[in-house]
Amino acid sequence: MYISFGTSVYTTPENYAILIQSILELINQNILDGVIWATVLQNESELPSTFTLSTGDVIPTSNILNNLYPHIHIMKFAPQFAILYHKNTKVFLSNGGVGSCHESMYTATLMLILPIAYDQPANAEQVELTGMSLTLSKLDLKVDDIIFKVIRLMNERSFKINAERMQVLAKFNSKRKHRGADLIEINNELEIYNEVLLRRCITPDSRMGFIRGNYLDVFGTVVIISIALISSFGYGFYKTIKFAFKRWPLIGGNLRDNSLKLKK
Repeated sequence: MYISFGTSVYTTPENYAILIQSILELINQNILDGVIWATVLQNESELPSTFTLSTGDVIPTSNILNNLYPHIHIMKFAPQFAILYHKNTKVFLSNGGVGSCHESMYTATLMLILPIAYDQPANAEQVELTGMSLTLSKLDLKVDDIIFKVIRLMNERSFKINAERMQVLAKFNSKRKHRGADLIEINNELEIYNEVLLRRCITPDSRMGFIRGNYLDVFGTVVIISIALISSFGYGFYKTIKFAFKRWPLIGGNLRDNSLKLKK
């Protein structure tokens, strides 16, 4: 597991203690092999001096903070993208910053998000809707909840499938110079149903029938309406001319009769 909350947003010492307790329990239960934590811990003196595991083992906090505990490595800064891209990184515990979310999608790394401030709650909600993450609450953070959600992320295949789906979309939309080459590599290396994932890139004629795919129904409708309008105007013009010719002899006859009467 990789953990990073950035350098500008912090949570409470109580939450840090819960996170450390959860990590120790996950390692002790052989759910995780190890943890890399990129953080600048605040108020270290407010953390408990020791952590007692469910098995009764007691681990001094100083050993964890000074990297003397073999399965946890704490550092101020870390090459985040390289760590996320590593095949052994299974879960990313993050505060849900937009950069971290994008990097997780690009590397298909499952996320456990603890939003703290700013746009992070909205980001957490959006990423969870993709099906590649779960969300924690900073106001109700519990050890059992963290363990349960980590187990879900690692054991339920649907999360990884959704992460790979988002990876395809992230790479396709990265607008990099060699996007075409990347798509070829993705198609060859990933076992993904691209006709489903890249549906937006498929032209309409491949998804529709011959008539709808070539817009023949639209053109046919336009032609029918045009013929109907032209026919209506032509018929109206014809009836007008016919009526005029019928009326013209009557008008001419009346004029001749009137002129003869005047001469008499």
